[in-house]
Amino acid sequence: MATTDPHHSYIQAVQHTLGDLHDPAESWTEYASDNGEVMLMETAIRINRHADEEWPEPVFLFWDQVHGWTWAYETEPGRNSDPLPLLTGPLVPDPVDVARAVSHLLNGTADQLPLPNCRERPYSDTEPIALTPALTEALGDGTDDNPGNIDHTGAVALAAYADPVRAMTDALAAAGLSGATAAPDVHDQSAVTVRMTPAAGRALGRHLGVGPEALFPMALWDVGVRPIGGAHMPHGITLHLDAHAAGRLTALLRQPPAPGATNKMINRDDNMRDSQMSEQVNVRVLLLVGDQAEVVADAGDAGEPARYPAVEISEAVGVPVRELPGVRLTADVGAGDRLSGWRLR
Repeated sequence: MATTDPHHSYIQAVQHTLGDLHDPAESWTEYASDNGEVMLMETAIRINRHADEEWPEPVFLFWDQVHGWTWAYETEPGRNSDPLPLLTGPLVPDPVDVARAVSHLLNGTADQLPLPNCRERPYSDTEPIALTPALTEALGDGTDDNPGNIDHTGAVALAAYADPVRAMTDALAAAGLSGATAAPDVHDQSAVTVRMTPAAGRALGRHLGVGPEALFPMALWDVGVRPIGGAHMPHGITLHLDAHAAGRLTALLRQPPAPGATNKMINRDDNMRDSQMSEQVNVRVLLLVGDQAEVVADAGDAGEPARYPAVEISEAVGVPVRELPGVRLTADVGAGDRLSGWRLR
């Protein structure tokens, strides 16, 4: 998929939401087909199926800016059935609704398609949405010489997916993680840095189904998100995500919470109450500096260490001071994010 295609970011968001349901090797996107009226922004996404499903043959989703989403199944190699509408509503529906429609194709309930009453993805309107250069060109200027290939409403709807920080911010809000923020990565403007309070981190773990005490960023690997860096410290969590990882996490945040999760909105009162509750963190002793032990979060990119009296840790866990470096511990987080209650793991 060419990153300069006007619909690139939207289609990528749909693919992230579909996850393993789609076959990237058999899917394609282009902006090069003239139907005699407009240049079509075309997409075909192959959906993975199993032989015991209603149609063991491959099923494809199609999208363009004229017809929206349709679907068809392969009748013989290289030939598909006539396309049918996948859902009703706006030209650029929420990727979550696209995935809901696909679930009908996989569950043998295609007779319930097109999925009705679909909507655009909610997004914050605190700042105007800027069109990408590709969308500006596709919009045209309305003259006879350059009438454009998409209207302004469709262009703005597609542009909402082109800003990964804005998309992540909206997804964090949709998941109820008010203690989390997103910002451009200082080293790579196409990457996203997410910072979370400990309370928001536990809520994220519940939402993703990896557990409220999950150790980030490593826990994200279990759900197909591979951060390029990060740290899990007593005072909070930092995640550094490239464009692909940010897109995948955005998609997961916008899907319903994992079964059994009770992920309510975390507001200021929740955070204050949470700070008074006992919280545990996994750490390791990095090294000894005089009579102090440097302790870091037991994570791949652990951030800055904190110092604690080595004797205090030694007496609590029964390990001689000189043998503390490298020891992995669990500790309780108290006031000011100071650790105590050291225990061996």
